Amino acid sequence: MNFYCSSAIASSLFFSAKKEDVMRLKKIFNNNSILVDVGKGQEAIVFGKGVGFEQGKNRLVDTKKIQKIFYLDNKKDKESFNYLFHNIPADIIAAVFAVIENARINYHFQVYDSIYLTLSEHVNGAYKLLLAGKYRENEIPDLSERYPKEYQIANEALGIINHKLGVDSHLQRSKV
Repeated sequence: MNFYCSSAIASSLFFSAKKEDVMRLKKIFNNNSILVDVGKGQEAIVFGKGVGFEQGKNRLVDTKKIQKIFYLDNKKDKESFNYLFHNIPADIIAAVFAVIENARINYHFQVYDSIYLTLSEHVNGAYKLLLAGKYRENEIPDLSERYPKEYQIANEALGIINHKLGVDSHLQRSKV
């Protein structure tokens, strides 16, 4: 996937929308995420509390509500995000985006664009197993000493996911 922002900084996928940006609503994924037309045939996924609430197609988007935006570069990007929003619950997507943003901002951890989809699918699968009482601990050895930064990021990710989804996954932190 090739998501990019107007600042053209590849490592910075998120940015705040400018007040002068004109965006028209094309599709509502949920109350907090929408697909918009930003002109010249370009589309973007917009996130923000209530940005899609009680909105209608082709209406101008209130840029004051926008917290994050992804510009979609091509048809494959659009299909990937469409798949994500139609097959993964919004609360899981929000948790995953928070995890990735935490790693990027607090640890300057660079991620591949594909992580948004793959991590969302992974968390969704684990969450379903957990709710069904079928989740089993993996048998991966403790790697915290060998990869301390990654271990810390994973520990924080687990905390974010548990908090956002309102669950206690009972996972051993040493095997994150």
